[in-house]
Amino acid sequence: QRSTRNMASTMAAVPLGSVCATQRRAHLTCTSWSLRPSSPKCPSIRTGYPRRGAERARTLRVLAAADVGPASPAEEEEDVFQIPVRLNNTPHPREVRRQFYEDATASFVAAYRASEKRMQMKVEFPELNTEQDVYRIGTFLEMIREFVSQLTMDGKTVKVCVQSGMGQGVFQGLPLQLSGVDRILKMMDWGECLVDGEPQDMLGTFVKLGSIGKDDIEEGVDCYVLVAPQNIVGYSILPDLRAMEEAAGDTPMLLVNPKLGDIPSANNVMSVRGRAGREAYKSLFKTIYHFRLLYKKPFWFPIFGAIRYPYGKNWQLYKRFASSDFSKQEEYALIQSYPSEPSSTQITEAIQKRKKI
Repeated sequence: QRSTRNMASTMAAVPLGSVCATQRRAHLTCTSWSLRPSSPKCPSIRTGYPRRGAERARTLRVLAAADVGPASPAEEEEDVFQIPVRLNNTPHPREVRRQFYEDATASFVAAYRASEKRMQMKVEFPELNTEQDVYRIGTFLEMIREFVSQLTMDGKTVKVCVQSGMGQGVFQGLPLQLSGVDRILKMMDWGECLVDGEPQDMLGTFVKLGSIGKDDIEEGVDCYVLVAPQNIVGYSILPDLRAMEEAAGDTPMLLVNPKLGDIPSANNVMSVRGRAGREAYKSLFKTIYHFRLLYKKPFWFPIFGAIRYPYGKNWQLYKRFASSDFSKQEEYALIQSYPSEPSSTQITEAIQKRKKI
């Protein structure tokens, strides 16, 4: 326990991206950074932030798992996820965010290697829930950077796309969630890479930025990552998304936290007419990862459980168990698995039926 606390305090003292540019250039060959074997396309690539925090977070989880004993064969087959506790305490500790990043990234990499072409995922823990006042854009973009880094370290070129202003004239607008995101992406530290022995910024070399539309399709891109595409009152993003998707051809495309539901507006925009076609088009994007917490709406407390879907596995329903006086540590237990996404009725019945761990 003492060693675990020492690791946690060390992790908290080393923020991501805290190494200055001079130190990065001096440690291009340091083994503590995340390096991949050289390839013809990419001789040597590394991320712009140290990976030690991730390694220590994994160590902490291994130590925590050692206290509860080995997993049963059924749990190993279901790929049980150790959901962090006290998720209503925000901002989340760095190791908690890293745990969600790694879980979502593992599904994305597995789907990409399985040659999935049209993908989508939903990651909605409190800091990524736009309906709560604790939403943090930095957490969202950190997760996007983690997805991109896993591909660029293998020599892939990734283009991150954020929708631009929609509408015309005084009715032009942009969702609040995406306001200023394109500027933040340009300011982020995407790391450095070695090309012909010379250090170069990853941004502009293996990471590119753009908007959503057919004009942003270019040759040489191995994957497109679309940041939270969504509709607004009076304008639908689906026409631009469809044009871009058709122009991309067989190039993989990932939608992260999309909100493509209809927002009925004037002039028959997103009305009943054509809704079946829009729903059919949205179903073309396969869900490769899903995580969200379960509440009794409209309240955000307490947390009743969680829904999780890792790529290639079953949909998992977790229930949160905790004493009312907080004398015991809370715990999330896997209570049911489903071959497809469970309905609200199935979730309610399963949670109410299970009384004890």
